Amino acid sequence: MQIVLDYYNYWICIILMMVGFYGVIAKTNLIKKALSMSLFQTGVLVFYISIGKVDGGTGPVLDEANPEAIYSNPLPHALMLTA
Repeated sequence: MQIVLDYYNYWICIILMMVGFYGVIAKTNLIKKALSMSLFQTGVLVFYISIGKVDGGTGPVLDEANPEAIYSNPLPHALMLTA
């Protein structure tokens, strides 16, 4: 049970993607398919943003006073912003 609570953001992403994928496969209405594809895309975006976040991490601005600081990865955020 603890593993589910530790990775809740990944479970939310998986559920969003599964619901969106089901809507694309099962629905015949094109508007519902478009909404389902949007839901699937939202799941993918949230997944990539979740990958880049580090617990206790700050923005990737170098600080001379604290050379061993933990930084979050800005690349997934930039990739999803331009996608």
